[in-house]
Amino acid sequence: MNRLQASALLGVAPEADADQVRSAWRVWARVSHPDAGGDVAHFRDLVKARDVMLEGTIPVPTPMPEPEPRASLRDVLRRPRRNRLTRVVVFALLALVSSGAALVAPMWLAALIMGVLGALAATALQRAVLSPGADVGHTIAILTVAWAPIALTQVLISLAVGVSVLPVLPILALPFAAAVGLVNPGAGLWRPIPR
Repeated sequence: MNRLQASALLGVAPEADADQVRSAWRVWARVSHPDAGGDVAHFRDLVKARDVMLEGTIPVPTPMPEPEPRASLRDVLRRPRRNRLTRVVVFALLALVSSGAALVAPMWLAALIMGVLGALAATALQRAVLSPGADVGHTIAILTVAWAPIALTQVLISLAVGVSVLPVLPILALPFAAAVGLVNPGAGLWRPIPR
């Protein structure tokens, strides 16, 4: 089938643009589609006519670029400076001592204080040991590895002093979830995704 035959079958001029061809094809497809009672052979001819008329007008899709390989965690770790390490130790000690807050404060408030100090300690460690080349995955991994033992120790200390924070454990984890959400704004949790 040549372009002249295709244009006659679709009912458009031989020099019709892609939008006119697609519009005419949609009209004919509604009428002659086999599901609408049309002839299969005629529908195939319409498809071929559309393809002949659109030949060369459909852009060839460009291949997706290969993503840069992710740096290993070992490549983005750095030796922390003394002042940053001191900050981490102070926050971690405050987080562990805060477990005693369950003795004097309501359980939910004690868990919130413990959670905030635990998240601050984990964030301080993450900032101390990761270089600027670290991505979101590295950051969340370090936050998790730093926060989990602190939170576990806080729960064990609260059990040892006789006031269990297990019933309000989600409150203890809430500041950590907020810290992870702040690290990953692309997930749309805190800021809109840039377009």
